[in-house]
Amino acid sequence: GPWTRPRRMVAYTPSPGEQAGNILAAAILVALIVGGAFFARRNLRMGRGDRRGAARLAYVVFALTVVMWVVGESHVATLWELWLFVMFVSWALFISGLLWLLYISLEPFVRRRWPGALISWSRLLSGNVGDPLVGRDVLIGCVLGVVQVLLFYLIYEVASWVGVPQEQPFVGPLRLLLGARAVVAFAPWLVVVSVFWGLGMLFILFLLRVLLRNEWAAAVLFVLILTAFDTLGRESPLLFGIFDALGWGVALFVLLRFGLVPVAASILVAIFLQWFPITAQLSAWYSGIGLTGLFLLLGLTAYAFYTSLGGQPVFGRVSVED
Repeated sequence: GPWTRPRRMVAYTPSPGEQAGNILAAAILVALIVGGAFFARRNLRMGRGDRRGAARLAYVVFALTVVMWVVGESHVATLWELWLFVMFVSWALFISGLLWLLYISLEPFVRRRWPGALISWSRLLSGNVGDPLVGRDVLIGCVLGVVQVLLFYLIYEVASWVGVPQEQPFVGPLRLLLGARAVVAFAPWLVVVSVFWGLGMLFILFLLRVLLRNEWAAAVLFVLILTAFDTLGRESPLLFGIFDALGWGVALFVLLRFGLVPVAASILVAIFLQWFPITAQLSAWYSGIGLTGLFLLLGLTAYAFYTSLGGQPVFGRVSVED
């Protein structure tokens, strides 16, 4: 395709846009770590923060990472296994510790400014997976994830209509094509990634709100930063930026209106739809892997729909009093 570069014959040098995107990504990660440490220390000294919820979050993330490592790692019966174990522990502690830090740092502020954003999240952390509000928010996240994926793939069609340079088609990790073992290892990791992105988005919005002291200005800058994060280095940045800004704007509305759970669920749904090789050609050798991802999504949607009913019959009759 037009995006192919002869990297084996010519030394690849990133474009200025790609370099700017890498710098922006590093700056966001540093802001999450440094800002999270600053506000977490402040909240802990003042006796604020949901420490029990943050601890449960860290435990769950660590457990999911354990599943990913045990199933997905290539284990060997040598001393090299000790090195693999040390690397796993360091990575798992870093991820779970960072999420603990972010939650402790932003929970008191969010509960005071946007209290509705953490209601279903708090119930989910306490183990109430059958709560109707949790089911409703997960169902909203499923719809949001499908909308965002449709917007993403619509870019390719619009690019061909208006004659702008074609973007390289998005391809998920090829390791998923290895079969059931890779799927079992990836599924818990995708949950961790979704929670990280959800908390990261909420923390970026919180940090901008603290710095700018204006919610509207923080919302606009939030969309611009995340759009630039996705757009820099693209072949057609203007077209991609328009659709990407629309997607982040919808995600921001859902974040402020319904909370953290639907945003995290939408990221999970979007990753499943983009990473799994879902195809209508059932004769393809990878069709079973794609159908596995599709069935997992259908299971998540069915759980959310049934739970959101709050015990009411799925196909029951509606009375006049209802």
